[in-house]
Amino acid sequence: MALDTTMELIIRQLDQVRRRSRRLLTAQVAMSWLGGVVAVLIAAGAGDYVLHLPPWMRLALGIAAAGFALGFLGLRLRRATRFRPSLSDLALRAERLYPQLSGFLASGIAFASDRAAYAEPASTSTMADATIAAARERAADLPLRRLIDTRRTWHTALGLLIVLLFTTGVVAAAPLHSVLALKRWFDPLGAHAWPKRTEVRSLVDRAVCANDTPLPLEAEVMRGYRPGMRVRVHYHLVDEQGAAGPTQTLIMTEQKRNRSTVDDGASAPAAAAPPRRRFVRLVEIADGSRGATAAASRWSSLSFHFEAGDDQTEPQSVRLVARPGVIRVEASVTPPAYAAGLVDAQIIELQSLSDGAGPVRTIAALTGSQATVRFHVSGDVAPPDDWSVTLPGWAASPGALFGYSEAVGGETMVDGVIEARLEVSASIQSLIHLVDRHGLASANERMYRIEAMVDQPPSVSIVAPAHDESVLETAVIPLEGAARDDVGVEHVRLESRLANVSTASEWSLLAEQTGRSRQLGVEHDLDLSSMGLEVGQSIALTAWARDVFDLGGPRHEVRSNPRMLHIIDVATLTRQIHTELAGVRRQAVRIEAGQRLLMESETPDPLRRQRNIGRRLDGLRSQAREQIDRIARNRLDPIQAESLLRLLHQSEQLLNKAGTSSRSAQEQLERAKTEPKRAEAARQASRGHQKAVRDALNELSNLLDQSDDLLTMQLQLRELISAQKGLADATRKRPPGTLGEKVDNLSRADRHALRELADRQSSLAGKSGSLVAQMQSTSQALHRHGANPREQSAAAALAEATSIAQRQGLQENMRRAAELTEKNRLAESGSQQDRNVEILERMLEQFERLRRNEQEMLRRHLLRLVEAIESLVKQQKAQLARVNAKADLPALAGAMGQLWRNTLDVAALAAGAPQTRKVSASLGQAAGAQTMAVKALRDASVDNAAGHERVALAKLEEALKMAQQLSRNAGDKSDQDKRQELRKAYLKMAARQRELRRQMAPQTRVVEPTRREDLALRQIARGQGELRDELGERREQVEKTLVFLHQHDRTHQVAVVVVEAVEQGDRQPAILDDQDVIASTLESMADALKSAQRDDPFSRPGASGGGGGGGGGGGDNAGPVPPVAELKLLRGAQEAVYDRTRRLEKHVTKAGDAPPPKARWERLGAEQRDLAELGQKLQERLERPPPQAVPNRDQEPES
Repeated sequence: MALDTTMELIIRQLDQVRRRSRRLLTAQVAMSWLGGVVAVLIAAGAGDYVLHLPPWMRLALGIAAAGFALGFLGLRLRRATRFRPSLSDLALRAERLYPQLSGFLASGIAFASDRAAYAEPASTSTMADATIAAARERAADLPLRRLIDTRRTWHTALGLLIVLLFTTGVVAAAPLHSVLALKRWFDPLGAHAWPKRTEVRSLVDRAVCANDTPLPLEAEVMRGYRPGMRVRVHYHLVDEQGAAGPTQTLIMTEQKRNRSTVDDGASAPAAAAPPRRRFVRLVEIADGSRGATAAASRWSSLSFHFEAGDDQTEPQSVRLVARPGVIRVEASVTPPAYAAGLVDAQIIELQSLSDGAGPVRTIAALTGSQATVRFHVSGDVAPPDDWSVTLPGWAASPGALFGYSEAVGGETMVDGVIEARLEVSASIQSLIHLVDRHGLASANERMYRIEAMVDQPPSVSIVAPAHDESVLETAVIPLEGAARDDVGVEHVRLESRLANVSTASEWSLLAEQTGRSRQLGVEHDLDLSSMGLEVGQSIALTAWARDVFDLGGPRHEVRSNPRMLHIIDVATLTRQIHTELAGVRRQAVRIEAGQRLLMESETPDPLRRQRNIGRRLDGLRSQAREQIDRIARNRLDPIQAESLLRLLHQSEQLLNKAGTSSRSAQEQLERAKTEPKRAEAARQASRGHQKAVRDALNELSNLLDQSDDLLTMQLQLRELISAQKGLADATRKRPPGTLGEKVDNLSRADRHALRELADRQSSLAGKSGSLVAQMQSTSQALHRHGANPREQSAAAALAEATSIAQRQGLQENMRRAAELTEKNRLAESGSQQDRNVEILERMLEQFERLRRNEQEMLRRHLLRLVEAIESLVKQQKAQLARVNAKADLPALAGAMGQLWRNTLDVAALAAGAPQTRKVSASLGQAAGAQTMAVKALRDASVDNAAGHERVALAKLEEALKMAQQLSRNAGDKSDQDKRQELRKAYLKMAARQRELRRQMAPQTRVVEPTRREDLALRQIARGQGELRDELGERREQVEKTLVFLHQHDRTHQVAVVVVEAVEQGDRQPAILDDQDVIASTLESMADALKSAQRDDPFSRPGASGGGGGGGGGGGDNAGPVPPVAELKLLRGAQEAVYDRTRRLEKHVTKAGDAPPPKARWERLGAEQRDLAELGQKLQERLERPPPQAVPNRDQEPES
């Protein structure tokens, strides 16, 4: 059955949809491919422009892209042209597009296309007809061309249009670059290159470089610079055979300085020229390791070129050459002629190729030596024209000779030798500066130094005796002199001469020794008995030496410091030995105490302490043996020395015994340490030996305790002080809860403790009473029998100490402290105990002042002696005047006899002190001349009498001068001791005042005081009162001064004010200021006396010193307070007033503070006026001419 027109039309529409769809697909593929190709070409051109792809890469990429494009086009076109969907598929798509056709159009198309297949059975045919009719009806008016979606085709066309428009714009904008891009891609192997964006040039202009230093490579980007731009250098090394090493690439370092200059060097603005940048890189030729120089030397050149962006430079080459350098240095030194045989010639290798780093190479040579230094150098070095450049430090040396020669003998790496010949006269040093024909300089920074060793003068000394010594005129002294020199000694001598003579005598030769060695000695036994010496004379011993030094100028001759031998008498020698033995006894007591402590206490290292005791015993034994040898050297009369030698031998035996026991104790302690199993037995044995040491030392101290009463009493006094301090501490440590309680209210233990403290205090009271009685009896005995100032000063010190104890009631105070302790009044008891300690310390100070008292006694002794000799001189002058007048000679003989007896009495007075023995000798000579004068007068020989009396007068005047000088010296020493004592007293009082001020500070903050605080305030008042009293007692020591007396009185007045205020319970803060004034004034007074031991610029011969205060007799001593101390104190007082004024001014200007009282300003003003007056008075005293201390001796007395 034929299709009806409607169905045929539907089928035809569907077929048209199929053909149109195939055409649209083919168009889409063509447009997509064309657009892709154009886009790829644009991208490839842009990428090549940016990356400057190499030809091979462009060829490879082009072939790959063309293959991909053609394959893509063929595949997609094939698929588009083969697009033939069936009518049923199109009908199904139409049913999806039009819902009313669903289920009818596809079936109707199928039934209509093949009616025969559905003709049978009838039902099928009927159903097919119905389906066709329904499809025809429903699809009759529907546009089936809507089955084709043309949007994708239009999108593809639009994309192609955009690509074409973009391509057209690019080509229009850069037609040449576009054409060049097409040429580079379509003719990749052709000579088509992009224009360069970057231009780089090399700045390396050197042709030769040293192979041991980095080569600086520098390039400049002329065009195309951009921040962060990288410039590379490609280089390789070439060896001597022309073989190139591996190529290496380094990134260069940008120099941050802009270069906006044009080629002709004229400056141009940055906007007018492209910016330029320099890039630098150091290329290491050697790697810096050991042997790197040798490794670098095998390279002959370096080839390189620079690359920056799309530009690179032409290859360059730099020749690598070794620097000239020093391979080896040799030095030879020939010593001067005088050192022949003593100093060997030297050949030294100062430097070799294997030497490590080191800034200086030194050779030492004696002055006058000849030094030759050879530098073996490498490199193409021309002979130097100017040696001041090559060896700048040596060229100016006098007599220096230099030369250069080519190397001979084929020495490895050595091309030449520089030789320098020098005469060593001073230390010189120099660098060596080498330059080769290429202009390369040596890099040697090593200094070559010739150290001139100056031949020092020899050193010479007296080896024996080792120190100055006091000897008898009969002594035989073994002498030993030794000399040494850095080169050699050729002559040494021992010489002597009298030391205390008016005119210096020549040195007398005792012994000599010659030779040539670095050490030379000489020995001699000096017999003083053959020299006719007298007591009081001194022999100076010296050693003289000369070394071998001889350069045509002065020789080296030296003399040692003199060793003095003082001639003394037997009594003085004996006394000195007794003094040494007293020192031995004191040491023995200390060693015994140490041994006892070691026995009684457990110490961590007893062996070490026992060894220390043994060493100390050896020292004591050496002292005793030295005194025995001293007696032997002095050849003391055996009868006179018998008892002393017996004492010394007994002491030596006891010390030997103690030393032997100490060594045995050491052995046992060592055994206890090394043998633990026998340790206890060894320790017990060591204790036995230690007890033997103690017994021997106790026996020794008892043996030497014949004249040691003073030391014993001093030790007892120190023990009393220590015991009293310990008892005071124990009292203060009592529980505070028991203070002030009645004894009956205390516990049994507390009452027992109080009873024990009271008993100990009572025991101390008894000991103090016994000690004071012993001191008093000893003082009286020494006062009655003391024949010299030492014993008299000891008697005075003991008497003063006894007086202090009696005046202050020491024993009664101790008993009172015991009673207070027993009554549990511990606060009062503690104060009383502190007072007892102060009394004991003041007593102890008298022992410490013993030396000063001795000086004072000597000073008084000298004053009496000076007055007596002055009287003798006056009488002798009157007697001589009467003899010259030829008066009654027999009557004059009687007067001369009386004068002779007076002279003998004064001579005996002078002989009573060792210091005035020389005065006594002169007086004895005067007495001898007076004896001869008496005989001449009795014989009526006027001329002889006058002559002897003139001799007597001369000797008396000589004795007077010596006595006056000794008096001046003694006065100076006494003043120094007084000055030091006064300074210590000021410092001690200042420290006490500072402590009282520290105790007073909390009291000023108390509002409602308690009982304890009131008690503390009363103690402060008591201490302040004691300080005030001591200030009053010290006033007499400065009463002859100006500034010191003023400051002393002012301090005392302030102390009185403080005491009155504190006693009245005043706690105002102003008290603290007054206490500060007291302490600071005392400190300034002590400081002013601190440097008073130095030379006083105001002291003048014959002046008593502006400070006054003691002195006399000599008349030229400065007194305890010299003018310089007065001036210093005046300056300190002025500074103190200034500081206090400034503090008050700051107080006034400080906001919120009340103004200071008017009285404080008035007091400052008064102090300032007083200081001005003091300054004026002190100036007048310093300008006052000194008084004449000694009357004119040239004036003839009346007869």
